[in-house]
Amino acid sequence: MARDYHANDFVVFKGTPGLSNPSFERGVFMHELGHTLGLGHGGIDPNGDPDHTNNKPNYISVMNYLFDLPFNAGNTWRLDYSHGTMLPLIESSLDETAFLTDGSGYNNGVVTYRPGIDALCPAAPCDPITPTTVLALSYTIGSGPKDLNADGLLTTTGVCMDLNYYGTSSPTAEANTPSPCEIMNDHNDWAGLIYALVDESTDGAPTNPPIELTVAEIQAMQAFLPPAPCLADVDQSGVVDVNDLLAVITGWGTCAAPPSLCSADIAPLPVDGRVNVDDLLAVILNWGPCPRP
Repeated sequence: MARDYHANDFVVFKGTPGLSNPSFERGVFMHELGHTLGLGHGGIDPNGDPDHTNNKPNYISVMNYLFDLPFNAGNTWRLDYSHGTMLPLIESSLDETAFLTDGSGYNNGVVTYRPGIDALCPAAPCDPITPTTVLALSYTIGSGPKDLNADGLLTTTGVCMDLNYYGTSSPTAEANTPSPCEIMNDHNDWAGLIYALVDESTDGAPTNPPIELTVAEIQAMQAFLPPAPCLADVDQSGVVDVNDLLAVITGWGTCAAPPSLCSADIAPLPVDGRVNVDDLLAVILNWGPCPRP
């Protein structure tokens, strides 16, 4: 836990069974370090203050609960702050043709994400939706189009969805309270870090320490946010087939940067930066049509 947003110190505890592997520890360490360097769970807002909008699908950062730990980020997870390359999302009028577009090619991968059709706003945009249980929705980071309302069409305006509402079954309070009509911005975390030390002689007691997940909430999220259903579908065609096998063979070896050049690195989770026998076996063992999200 960090002492405050922009502070000199933080503490990370380790040793909880099932939650103490190296990737978890690194993610938690970098998350809490980010708070001391001025970052909120949504980065930094336009006023230069910590952004507290959590679970933004277009904010690919360890500061975001969607991407801070490997179990809920699918093969999109990496130990990194956001680079600010994703397009904004306007919940009251989403553009399905460019839902999660990343022109830089830096962000990619498939992740299972809770908001589904039940999170659609009512006829009057921005009216609070009726709290309910929200079904999982699988999407591809950086891919662009997504038929959010499942009407068979891709529309540029008018689709209203509460993207960070997970339904009443969510294990975290932030995600089980409707919050329609937010504007979700990505943020270049690296460019906004505050490295200056705080003068502790005048700082006093923490005024707004970040509230973090408890062990029980993390364990609940492991069950609540399952892995993406078809990670072996490298080319996102909906079928694991010879094209995915060829992608693994072609990409064999140590991954290059950006990650979009290494889409065949699909296993194990979190991905290891190499295309090797693990990825080959993932394709073979998941051969055939992908399950529908």
